[in-house]
Amino acid sequence: SGDAVSLGKTLQIEVSDAFLAYVQYSFDSAAMSTLGSPYQVETAGLSSGWHVLSVSAGDYSGKMSSLDMSIYIDTTPPQIVAEVPEEVPEDTTLSLSASITDDYCVHSAELFYELSDGSFTSVLMEGTETEFSTVLPAGAEVWDGMSVFIRAYDSVGNWAESDKVVLHVISGSSDGGVAPGDDPSNGGGTIISWLG
Repeated sequence: SGDAVSLGKTLQIEVSDAFLAYVQYSFDSAAMSTLGSPYQVETAGLSSGWHVLSVSAGDYSGKMSSLDMSIYIDTTPPQIVAEVPEEVPEDTTLSLSASITDDYCVHSAELFYELSDGSFTSVLMEGTETEFSTVLPAGAEVWDGMSVFIRAYDSVGNWAESDKVVLHVISGSSDGGVAPGDDPSNGGGTIISWLG
C-alpha cells in the first residue's frame, strides 16, 4: 500500500473464494458500496492527495476479510528550476543541472537540445530525488542560437517542461596570443550566455 496513481485510473481488485458472497469498498471511511465482477474501483471522483481505500469480502459461510490501502492521487506535474552556467570555455563539455521537485516523486528527467537541422534530440539526466544533471554527449555540437530545455516526469506520467533557453556562443579573438579557454575579456575563450 501507499503508492501514487493518476486521477481517473481504474484499480483492479482480486478476490478469490469458491463461495464468494459479496465484495464491498469505500474511500476514506464513507459508506460501503457493493462491487460486481470484475471487481474494479474508479478514482475519477477523488481529489488530489492521500486517500484510504477499504475493501471487504465475505463468503456464504459467514467468513470475511478486509483490507485498507493508502493511495495518493497525483494530479500535479513536476516543478523545474534549471541551473545553467553563465559561460562555458571553448573546448569544454557543456553541462546542465536542475532542481526538480514533485508533490509525490520525480521519476526521470531529460535534456532536449536542438540539432543544426532544427529538430531536437534528448539525453537522460542522472540524479536522485531532486537534483539532476547531465552533459551533452561526445560529438554534440554547441552552436550559436541553439535551443535547449528540460522535461521532467513524475511516477504516474505527469510531465512538465522548462522554458527553452537559447545559447549564444561568443568566440574571443585570438589576437594577442591568448589561448582558447583564457579569460574572454582578454581575447580568448567561448562564452555561453543563457537568455530565458
